[in-house]
Amino acid sequence: MYDNEVDCFFISGDLNARLGHLRDNIHDLDDIPDRHTIDKNVNQHGRDFHEFLLESKFCTLNGRGNIHSDNFTSISSRGTAVVDYMCVSHDQLRYCKNFRVITMQNVIDDYGLQYLLSDRCKIPDHSILCTEFCPLSSLANPSHEKAPNNADKTIRYRLNQMPVNFLSSEIARNALLEIISSIESCREIQSEIDSIYSKLCDCIINEMDDVIPKYDCSNRMWKKFRSHKPYWNNELSTLWNDMKEKEKAFVRYRGQASGKRRLHMEFKHARYNFDKRLRFHERHYRSTVVEDIEVSCLHDPRQFWDKLKRIGQPKSRLIPMEVCDNIGNVSCSTKDVLDVWYRDYSSLYQNPGNVNFDDNFFERTNNHKQALEARMQDPLYDSNYILNRNFTIDEIRKAVMKAKKGKAVGFDRIPYDVLQNNDAISVLYHLFQLIFDSGIIPGAWKTAIISPIPKDITKDSRVPLNYRDRKSVV
Repeated sequence: MYDNEVDCFFISGDLNARLGHLRDNIHDLDDIPDRHTIDKNVNQHGRDFHEFLLESKFCTLNGRGNIHSDNFTSISSRGTAVVDYMCVSHDQLRYCKNFRVITMQNVIDDYGLQYLLSDRCKIPDHSILCTEFCPLSSLANPSHEKAPNNADKTIRYRLNQMPVNFLSSEIARNALLEIISSIESCREIQSEIDSIYSKLCDCIINEMDDVIPKYDCSNRMWKKFRSHKPYWNNELSTLWNDMKEKEKAFVRYRGQASGKRRLHMEFKHARYNFDKRLRFHERHYRSTVVEDIEVSCLHDPRQFWDKLKRIGQPKSRLIPMEVCDNIGNVSCSTKDVLDVWYRDYSSLYQNPGNVNFDDNFFERTNNHKQALEARMQDPLYDSNYILNRNFTIDEIRKAVMKAKKGKAVGFDRIPYDVLQNNDAISVLYHLFQLIFDSGIIPGAWKTAIISPIPKDITKDSRVPLNYRDRKSVV
């Protein structure tokens, strides 16, 4: 690994060596911390590896990080061991931070990979070794660190548990009164209207964070696996969670050997039960599919061929991070991909400059428009009063209360549910009247969240215009 400031050489992999209590540094001579040992066993490969470490002035990162982040690198029904290592020279140890061992059980849970497990695909035994390479410049200059993402997309609000007195706290009421005062003294310019709407959104979101319960929607429910494994059910989820807890108890146990053997047998039995039931549900599902196809073959040939098309791995509907130009060159650069999507979507509704209008149609349309405008300026025109009179708070309340609950939020992240109370309706009444009088809408209302939907799964998924754009606006 090369850096402008320092070059670092790593050795990492499955060495099949068990160091046990052997020290990889010379006490009172090498200026590195001692390592914490969780695997006490030693084998011949471990002795050879120990000799190499002493002669080359290398040391292992295993056991030198946070104790809670260290773990066995091989976990199976046969037992646990540390046979995978990450090694670095003594003088470069200071650049390596936050070493951790991530078990495959945690990887499968974090990334939702349970749908990959089957009779032909077992849980791997070996863990993942991770560390952070931090030169001195990055350690001394923390400004290069990424700012935390406050708008976590996996966090949702339990709007059905929203308190009745929402926006009724003293802080929220004072903020809303201040917003109404700003509306009344607004100079009717775009920047001030944008500032007022931004303050309103911040007030509502802060109140939501304070009083509405949240939950993690990172799709850890068993239903998420049904798209990949239709036979995944509550029983498999329960067995999976039980096996995960038994593995954690077995790995973390530091007591007597009898207790270790007991936990080992419990973990081994839990994994056996999970594998057995997984094979059973998979076989049962496949036999059901075969029987269903045989029945449809006799009664409905069209349905038979439709079911045959659905057999196999479903096509991924993820948008690939690559684009193809007119010549056929493929680019995977994030900047190129975003530029192409921005160019194609921004030109959808732009006038290309070569549109030819029918002169007669254009003249008739223009004359009709002028006649409508002249009629609206007539004082005796009956509809002028209805169109031009001020809003009433009853109109605002009726429109807000008719809004459907549970709909997707827009760019401002405010759901309809939190607006259906008297305090929010009062502010919206003053805001809409300001917008009506000035003819200026907040800039956030001109922004939409575009969710591309494929027009046809057989078309090239790298072409932006092969997608329909579903917009979520404020």
